[in-house]
Amino acid sequence: MTQRSCRSFDYRQQQLSLHPALASAVEANEQFTRRQLQPETVGITGATPTKGSNTPPSLITIPVIVHVLYNTSRQNISDAQIKSQIDVLNRDYQKQNPDTAGIPGYYSPLAADAGFRFVLAGLDTNGNATTGIIRKHTNVVGFSIEDNMKFSASGGMMRGTGIVI
Repeated sequence: MTQRSCRSFDYRQQQLSLHPALASAVEANEQFTRRQLQPETVGITGATPTKGSNTPPSLITIPVIVHVLYNTSRQNISDAQIKSQIDVLNRDYQKQNPDTAGIPGYYSPLAADAGFRFVLAGLDTNGNATTGIIRKHTNVVGFSIEDNMKFSASGGMMRGTGIVI
């Protein structure tokens, strides 16, 4: 079986070299995430949470908005397919997928429940109700690793010229 290569590392390196200020933003985000994942305990009496305890954090829910950018009706995937893929992601990130028995021995001790789950967002960034799925038809047949799919001017989803990472 041939392993597909993931371009996310290449893409990240490309973005960091094109936008040097992005490195500090990424580091700030990493530090914030580490602080948020520090376990907290709360006493029954409502005492102040204690950082650094051995109690694992509860499951973190991450609301997501899925953007479907399509050129043909066949590419305009169904809501059911999107929800199914979110279910697959949740099983993977919670180490509940059926192929965990196939994890090579040297990686097995590193495999763990990541402690979060994805759900389709019920609100957009402006606080408006949403299904969590946004669809847009484009005349562009295909996109590469570049960010063109993120900008309306190049046939993508977003309006404006801001960088979306």
